[in-house]
Amino acid sequence: MNNSRSKLIAVNFKMNFDHLEMTHYLQKLAWLLYDANHDYTKVQVLLLAPFTALRSIQTLVTADSLPIMYGSQDVSSYRSGAYTGEISAAQLAKLGVSYSLIGHTERRKYHNEDDDLVLKKATRALEVSIKPIICIGEEDEEVREHPDFDFLFRQLNPIVQKINKVGKDDVIPFLENVVIAYEPHWSVSNGKTCTPSFLQDALAGIRAHITEELGEVAANKISLVYGGSVNLNSVAGLITEPDIDGLLIGKAALDPESFAKILRLVSKVVESN
Repeated sequence: MNNSRSKLIAVNFKMNFDHLEMTHYLQKLAWLLYDANHDYTKVQVLLLAPFTALRSIQTLVTADSLPIMYGSQDVSSYRSGAYTGEISAAQLAKLGVSYSLIGHTERRKYHNEDDDLVLKKATRALEVSIKPIICIGEEDEEVREHPDFDFLFRQLNPIVQKINKVGKDDVIPFLENVVIAYEPHWSVSNGKTCTPSFLQDALAGIRAHITEELGEVAANKISLVYGGSVNLNSVAGLITEPDIDGLLIGKAALDPESFAKILRLVSKVVESN
């Protein structure tokens, strides 16, 4: 584990909130965190908003110099061209987007996105300095006793192979811009949160696989986060596990006061360690 990595706490708004609602959310969250003297260097805050809200968020963040980051919930696998309805990474970069969520469970399930498409999207994001949050996780809906590492490594290997092609001198800075989000399908949007021990087992296995393929220094540069029915009651147990670098939260963070409480709790845990 690399304790120097700050925690990344993100909220995925999915298909909720129009641009006005998103602006109100951001204003209230920013005030709540200011009032709590939130340390953004230790606990980073990321809003993964609908495409329609990104310009409004950019305007507010820029005007008020807010340290809150924002990102997209998807990105096109194409750079540009006749692809109606697609949003390119270059277009997102012009909106000041820092991160893009790629290969989310719901994208894989409802839009048939596979590992090859996920890698293409991640590559497009990296080309314009947007950090991809690449989601992996078992597809079975049944709760497991142990992570399915054979399945997880099959999802990881195209990413690792891509990293290997970057070249040894560039691997470290490349990995500093990649986030892997562990999201087992059985835990998303249904209240079945991973136990801390299960999560640590999964993340330690993922980091060990990256270590085996790319080396320990490289593996300690990549950020690993967890998403799956995270709520205020589960945050403290999850965030203390040694290999977790952050959380991807959905429904439990749609209210700014609830999200602020989660962030304050994470901050307390970080400060106490």
